[in-house]
Amino acid sequence: RPGQVPWRDRVDPAVMERDFQRIAAAGFNTLRTWSPLPPDALALAARYGLMVLQGIWVARQGNYASQAFQDAVVAIVTREVERTRAQGNVLAFLVGNELLPERVFETGAPAIEALLNRAAQAVRRTGPERLVSYANWPTLSFLNPSPWDVICFNLYPYEPSSISHVFGFRSYVEHLKRTVARSKPLVISEVGLSVSPRAGSRPGYGGMTPEAHRRELTALWDELFQGGAQGGVIFEWNDEWWKQGDSAGDEETHEDDDPEEWFGLVEFTSSERVEGAARPAYEALQTYNQAILL
Repeated sequence: RPGQVPWRDRVDPAVMERDFQRIAAAGFNTLRTWSPLPPDALALAARYGLMVLQGIWVARQGNYASQAFQDAVVAIVTREVERTRAQGNVLAFLVGNELLPERVFETGAPAIEALLNRAAQAVRRTGPERLVSYANWPTLSFLNPSPWDVICFNLYPYEPSSISHVFGFRSYVEHLKRTVARSKPLVISEVGLSVSPRAGSRPGYGGMTPEAHRRELTALWDELFQGGAQGGVIFEWNDEWWKQGDSAGDEETHEDDDPEEWFGLVEFTSSERVEGAARPAYEALQTYNQAILL
């Protein structure tokens, strides 16, 4: 919420429950996290019929080639899988999110692939019934997908330019399905648009009105399924005032020129608000979700 940061503050369970109610009421069946929900939150999600793509954060600036770093990642993965063995609504573990291309190139793709494979094997060793994946993005689409049960990509219509100027969003989903996922399920683990009052550095990145957000996000959601993906995740539920951490206390202000803070289906009109107001896209997606055939 406004005034909170995820590494310091814990969300009130009553507030979380109301979020889960609203998410389920919109016809969504799965939550995606970037770090693990604790068992009590997983149990709360299960109460509302919500599965969870349980993220396990891998430090993006880490020394991927270091044996100590790799051992630490495997230990964290093992601990988190063990901690949630009793929870039946973990759809899959996502080990890492959008690793930095410069770090991958410095380390070398084989070493990165070996690290991710070790993490995947740690999931299978600790929880053989669990599915495992990594939330990749187009910049690193060359990484070997064979360790993953599900192929996950974060995909936005404005980046990279091959999506916006060559393929188009739906065709790029079809391309990922055909060339990377192949016979495995494809999940678009992030798709979203920002309604920041001022646009960012790239066309389509922020500067969108709530009505345009409603129309264009619903179209992307449709193209995702029409392109052959087995599932998708709207980025994101709430606006995140803390994004970028531009300055001390950044979480207290909602910067007009920071598109990363304005992706939510839910907005907060002041720093004192705990209950967010749904943007028009929420209702549009709620209507669309009634037509998805599972």
